[in-house]
Amino acid sequence: MKYIKGKPARFIHRTRHKGWLTPTANHLLETHLNYINSVRNLLPIKKYVVEYGVFDTQKLDNATIGGKEYQNGTLSGFKNLEDFISFTQGGQCLMCSKNIEHYHHIVPKTDGGANTHHNIAGLCKGHHDRVHKNKKEEGKLQKLKEGTKKRYDSSSILNTIMPSLFAELQEAHGEDNVFKVFGYETREIRENLNLPKAHYYDSYVLSLKFTDLTKTKISTSLNPYELKQFRRHNRQKLYATRDRTYKLDGKTVAKNKNKRTGQKDNSLKEFREEIAKVNSKKEVRRTLSSLKVTPSKRHYRNNYNLNDTVQATIFNITKDMIKSVHVK
Repeated sequence: MKYIKGKPARFIHRTRHKGWLTPTANHLLETHLNYINSVRNLLPIKKYVVEYGVFDTQKLDNATIGGKEYQNGTLSGFKNLEDFISFTQGGQCLMCSKNIEHYHHIVPKTDGGANTHHNIAGLCKGHHDRVHKNKKEEGKLQKLKEGTKKRYDSSSILNTIMPSLFAELQEAHGEDNVFKVFGYETREIRENLNLPKAHYYDSYVLSLKFTDLTKTKISTSLNPYELKQFRRHNRQKLYATRDRTYKLDGKTVAKNKNKRTGQKDNSLKEFREEIAKVNSKKEVRRTLSSLKVTPSKRHYRNNYNLNDTVQATIFNITKDMIKSVHVK
């Protein structure tokens, strides 16, 4: 008889430590901490003022919301999002009177489309297929319902990292040297000083926290320095693929033998089916043999090029902010 040696359960050790953040949130936190350390290498900073941002995403949609209204959102009384969309459309396709068979994201999720009722339409199978394959049908749908992208993902991440950012600063520089203010306080000071609304003016106002404003010359024209942090590592080796094209008399009539995901132009298969409806088999063969084919081409990323980077984090610091640094 074979005996199996018992081992400790692995899942017991797979707990997340206190203060765990998602990789995206953790990267944003580290970006801000690294920026602060970079400025500390230039300036003798002793005190830190953080504008503590807490975003109420429901109030961003409805400024008058309050009390029990928070519990009674758009989907209150419905089983799920699809049930709500079906109810608002009367169970019918948005583009015809057939029953709903598919729930289509107007702005694709791969392009940042939101997973909310603003961006989802109930469609029958026929219109769902045509919207994916035909630009005109896609345009008709967007006239009926525009769709939206994700709106509050940035606000949500800031809500997540704000406690960690404040705690990290207090631990590194002491609780007596790190202070918290809120947006309404910054706005009040900025408006009293008649300063325009801009991120670097808000930073300038925060830098005046421990300054006697009656004895300080307030600058109303700031010239900010920008510190840009670019993404230097891109693991995407294949960054572009050119479609295989079929041209007739210099005009592109089809792309790819079969449609790729998201392709709106006709494929060679569809082009063949279209000309077969009005031409004989002999004429179809003659037309296909006359096509000029440009093969598809893949482009690979060989070396890092700063001009190719599109993601960047930008921080502003002004001369006047440097002058107003409070040292004790």
